[in-house]
Amino acid sequence: MTHIVLTIIMAAIALAISRRAAATVISAALTFVISYFGLPTLSWGFWGIIWTITLTVTICLIQGLIISDDYWDYQPRWIGVIIGVIVMVFILIVIPIFTGSLFHANSYHGLLGSPKPRTYATDTSPVDLSQIRIVDQAVADRLGDKKLGEQPALGSQVNIGTMNIQQVNGQLYWVAPLNHSGFFKWLSNGRGTPGYIMVSATNESDVRLIQELNGQPLFLKYNKGNYFGGHIHRYIYNHGFSTKGLTDFSFEIDDNGHPFWVVTVFERRVGFAGDDAVGVITLDAQNGNLKFYNINEAPTWIDRIQPEDIIISQINDWGKFVHGWWNPSDLEKLAATPGTSLVFGDDGQCYWYTGITSVGSDEGTVGFMLINTRTKEVRYYNQPGATETAAMGSARGAVQDKEYTSSFPILYNVSGNPTYFITLKDRAGLVKMMAFVSVENYQIVGVGDNLHNALREYRRALSGRGNMIAPDAGVSFREAEGSIQRFGMEVSQNSVYYYLIIKGFENKLFVGSSDISVELSVSQIGDTVKVSFDDGGNAIVDMIGFDNLEIEFQTTDATVGVESQFQAVKDTTRRHRDQNNLDARWEQLPLEQKREIMRQRQISDGN
Repeated sequence: MTHIVLTIIMAAIALAISRRAAATVISAALTFVISYFGLPTLSWGFWGIIWTITLTVTICLIQGLIISDDYWDYQPRWIGVIIGVIVMVFILIVIPIFTGSLFHANSYHGLLGSPKPRTYATDTSPVDLSQIRIVDQAVADRLGDKKLGEQPALGSQVNIGTMNIQQVNGQLYWVAPLNHSGFFKWLSNGRGTPGYIMVSATNESDVRLIQELNGQPLFLKYNKGNYFGGHIHRYIYNHGFSTKGLTDFSFEIDDNGHPFWVVTVFERRVGFAGDDAVGVITLDAQNGNLKFYNINEAPTWIDRIQPEDIIISQINDWGKFVHGWWNPSDLEKLAATPGTSLVFGDDGQCYWYTGITSVGSDEGTVGFMLINTRTKEVRYYNQPGATETAAMGSARGAVQDKEYTSSFPILYNVSGNPTYFITLKDRAGLVKMMAFVSVENYQIVGVGDNLHNALREYRRALSGRGNMIAPDAGVSFREAEGSIQRFGMEVSQNSVYYYLIIKGFENKLFVGSSDISVELSVSQIGDTVKVSFDDGGNAIVDMIGFDNLEIEFQTTDATVGVESQFQAVKDTTRRHRDQNNLDARWEQLPLEQKREIMRQRQISDGN
């Protein structure tokens, strides 16, 4: 119905301007085609309806130029052509000029809001190895294709759509719908495609083909791979949303596994530009039910409302127009680094991550941003460091003889230090190694054939640079002593890992390998042990040191001397590191707080 109404309106405009049947018919036909396939937003501020009107006026002008010579003597038509020219000049010249940044630089600058500096170490909890994303989108696609290939009859009928990362019941999964593999497959299957694929982002072996929901067969009737009225964009457009800006059609499931299409609704804040998300539409992929939500009313299972392209555009406008439109010296201009990633905070929220760099800088950043993908809350961390590209090169360089490719970095908190996590893949796309790279200094790298080894090497590299624990990290060095209540082991990628729960620390699971201490391999339930670790509040903790107090191996005097020297070096390194952390903490204190501390110190010395 929307397409027919628009066609009638454009035909009437053509008839009023040209007074010719040919122009009217051509305009009507082209309008219907553009409306049906282009789905122009029928609202002021969007170019779709403007270009449709421009097309109609152009057709009338062209016909006016090729008709008989007495056309220009016909006063009403001549006036109509002049009006048409004026309309086109307004559309093609006036609107772009008065929508541009020349007159609205401050408006563009303010679209993102007012980012305020934050402290990363206190905003996010230290890394939990069980939640690190070792599966990126490319690997998820490969694993999904492999799962689909296990059912040849199904694989010939459908293919896998775009993988989207999301939280499902607190766990990270890549989720993608099954799409029809072609027009005739869609035509012959009116019920829809039989389900969707789930791939764990933290466990390569957890791949699922979901074809039932609550014991009933699952069919996605509404999909991107559909045609004509069943295509999700056209379906939403024709059901009351032709006047809304629609973008970012992403497939998500709720915590019960029910499939939806989630579509962002946006408006134009600055004339015909300045896109800004205002709400979200959910389309039930099974029955076609539609619901619109304002941002603050959206269901909690929805992870993405703020589209990536809109957010990056607003970040660049915020940095570009920091001093208005006229800034030929590029003073304090900032821009987002190429590439973004989705990160999930310990608060259960999803964020767009991007580095922030000075205009003209190639390898360095002045900080980074985390933007809430639902509310658009902006967290800006003013911490200079390496770009994502530089970190990827550093990870590859650590094993350059392997000629591995690297995934795009994901940001994590390791002992209060912002850290990139990167997977390294061979030519077949298989994950072979993993790397942690410091954001502050991309020369600090830890690489290993699994998460534990990579993190251990990274911690060693951090310790060697004197910043094992960052100031204000919310992380403290602790020791736990008690008897082993539970003890287990796991063999993973040629390494043996030991898991233990210690009496008095039942809320933590301590993890370590025999590289930490050979005593781990001969320990058992009931032994009294002492472990050292960096406590950031996580339930799963990597041990730094381990000592079984009931085992004492025979040692020579030479061995005792070596151990004493080694312990002395460790103690010296720790004191230097602690001093470095204190010095860094002191430098970060406000001047008034420094003065108050000095005043209290003088009072204490006087007493």
